[in-house]
Amino acid sequence: MKLPLTQEQVMIKEMVREFARAEIEPVAQEYNMRGEYPEAIIGKLGGLGLFGMMVPERYGGSEAGAVSYSLVLQEIAYSCASVAVTLSVTNLTTEPLMNFVTETQNERFLRPLAPGEYIGAFALTEPGAGILAGEDAVRQAHHQAPDHQEHAGRHGGRSRGRGTSRVERGFAEGRQEKFFN
Repeated sequence: MKLPLTQEQVMIKEMVREFARAEIEPVAQEYNMRGEYPEAIIGKLGGLGLFGMMVPERYGGSEAGAVSYSLVLQEIAYSCASVAVTLSVTNLTTEPLMNFVTETQNERFLRPLAPGEYIGAFALTEPGAGILAGEDAVRQAHHQAPDHQEHAGRHGGRSRGRGTSRVERGFAEGRQEKFFN
């Protein structure tokens, strides 16, 4: 089924396509080959307001909607999947914050997430599975990261830019855990 796009959605898609082809695509392979976090690109995405697409305007987001967000992810992913994952994980981080934390916490965390000052993280843990292979690798990563709290229980994997996360949402062994550093 083909959805008709609004003029605003077409404008957003075209703007992001031009940006991604000009700014991301020419350097994506270099970043990926070096295993380097694309901080300059991430900053530009924040400047375009792409990290707060699902965040209400009262918290500094654009409230662009799910269709616009999906179009943006498609265009970014065409040029660099890893940058698209960073964008999607940060937007994913905002959803539980908007629905399950206090107003004070929303002010503290959504405001810097929406413009990309904070980069979100998502952790879905299942022992022996996840983003990192094996529980020991995850425990080692936890001990090495200076900006995190020790997590109780057994963990699988996390997705985030190295050293960039200030807000994490985790689920461990069937019980919800919140991590705010």
